[in-house]
Amino acid sequence: MNRRKFLLGTGISVAALAGAGYAWTQFSNASDKLTVAFASELLDSIDSATIESNGQWDLRHIFDHCAKSVEFSMVGFPEHKSAAFKNTIGASAFALFKAKGAMSHNLAEEIPGAIYPNASKTLEEAILSLKSAFQAFESHSGQLQQHFAYGELNKRDYEIAHVMHLLNHWSEIQA
Repeated sequence: MNRRKFLLGTGISVAALAGAGYAWTQFSNASDKLTVAFASELLDSIDSATIESNGQWDLRHIFDHCAKSVEFSMVGFPEHKSAAFKNTIGASAFALFKAKGAMSHNLAEEIPGAIYPNASKTLEEAILSLKSAFQAFESHSGQLQQHFAYGELNKRDYEIAHVMHLLNHWSEIQA
């Protein structure tokens, strides 16, 4: 088979798979439960005396990190992936996460450029910080900022992303 036919066939196959994947993501309802209300109920259910982290970060850092992500969606992320990344890999990753209703990422990787000058001193403060960030997001009526990896997201997609992010980190929390 010559190179041109191979590349043409490969391109058509990739386009067909991308189209099928896009259609699948548009009709999936796996993310319906991923709401601020759901996240708030989860956070309200925490008994801070009985939970611990089995990951690399302590619980305060997990909740501060998730709160920062929510805050950055309203004020802007400090660093971004390239536009090419956001429009290809980032957008595709988000579409797949959304369709699946779950995110998977490196749980010990910081948001690029994020600093925590007012890191919570107690676990209760960290949980309250995340609850407050979710409340601020829910009442936010201004323009949302581009996600550093996923690019432009509408409010509902950001809500889904924030809850998936929390749940992904939640996988390292045990009672």
